[in-house]
Amino acid sequence: ARSKLVGAGKRTTDSRMVRAVCMRCNRPEPVCVCSALPAQKIFLNTKIMVLQHPCELRKQIIGTVPLLALCLINFELLIARGDGMTPETR
Repeated sequence: ARSKLVGAGKRTTDSRMVRAVCMRCNRPEPVCVCSALPAQKIFLNTKIMVLQHPCELRKQIIGTVPLLALCLINFELLIARGDGMTPETR
């Protein structure tokens, strides 16, 4: 998988820390999970909808919800907003 550089890890010439991150699963290269993901998205007769609390967005890098989007065709992520029960489609 291709990678991008972000945040912390390797030092650049201007002393910032950067690390290589997989472009597909968005995880640091040492913990990339792409080899465990299906080569093609899986079709299910049932649509999978996940309602996610806004605080969970901070865990997006290490969370498993983004992996579902990489694996399933019939997948939709809804993020709760406002009173916690108003979904925002993503």
